[in-house]
Amino acid sequence: MNSEELKQEAHNKENDMAFLGAMKKAIRQERAEKFEPWLEELKTSKKIISIISNEEQGKHTINTEKFGIVDYFPKANKLLIRKENSWKTQGLRWIKARLL
Repeated sequence: MNSEELKQEAHNKENDMAFLGAMKKAIRQERAEKFEPWLEELKTSKKIISIISNEEQGKHTINTEKFGIVDYFPKANKLLIRKENSWKTQGLRWIKARLL
C-alpha cells in the first residue's frame, strides 16, 4: 500500500487512537517512498562499495569507503554508523550530503 492510500484509510477511522495509529503508519510509509528514488543513485555512487537491502528488517546496509558500514532505516529516517556506534537523525539528509 502506498502512503496516500494509508492516509485515506486513516481518515475513515472512527476512533481517534485508530486514526493516530493509521496516520503514523502512513507517515512511515511516506518516508520509505521518499528514499526509493535515491537508492538507484546510491548504487552508482563511487563512495559506496555495496548496498544490501533487507526488507524483512526494514533497513539498507550501506558499505562505504569513508564511514565503514552504515545501516539506514528509511521508515524512521535514522541511520547507524557502526564504526562510531552512533545514531543520526535526518538520515536521508546525511546520506545526500556525505555519500552522493
